[in-house]
Amino acid sequence: MVLVDAIKFLDYYGIWEFIIPFMLIFAVVYALLEKTMILGSEKGKPKSRFNAVVALVIALIGAVSSAVTGVMNVALNYLVLVVIGALLLMVFISFFGVTEEKSKKYLLPVAIVLVVILLLYLLSFSGLLDLYYWSKYIDEILIILLLFLLIGWYLLRPEKKKEPGPAPPPPSGGQAD
Repeated sequence: MVLVDAIKFLDYYGIWEFIIPFMLIFAVVYALLEKTMILGSEKGKPKSRFNAVVALVIALIGAVSSAVTGVMNVALNYLVLVVIGALLLMVFISFFGVTEEKSKKYLLPVAIVLVVILLLYLLSFSGLLDLYYWSKYIDEILIILLLFLLIGWYLLRPEKKKEPGPAPPPPSGGQAD
């Protein structure tokens, strides 16, 4: 009963609608600003105070907006499922002996596909994209996408290096030394 009362207390004071989204937006924006050093740097280090102020303002604006917190509340539920699925996939792949060096090659394409799927879902949830309308064209869209991917792979694949074979024998001129 104490845990239930504590959760009700936190819910009453808006931890799920304001505090958690604020903290998440602040952490992500601050980390991006620190890592990319978009707002400048001093002696090779990011301007942490300036980054913190900008992240604070963006987080406050995002946390106050009901549209942003609504999308976050729905998206975070699915994000947890994606993270659990990714962990299970990594465990499953490791059973087959795939090492880290081999898996790095496929990490970026898989991450891009997952981000695109997540963005499509978020746009659909927010009402900016009607996925039901596009669902009747999914076969054509997938065929065109696959065609573009194959053409891109063919054009951008690394060239195979030809290994030098054995050196040809010197030509014999017919004269013996």
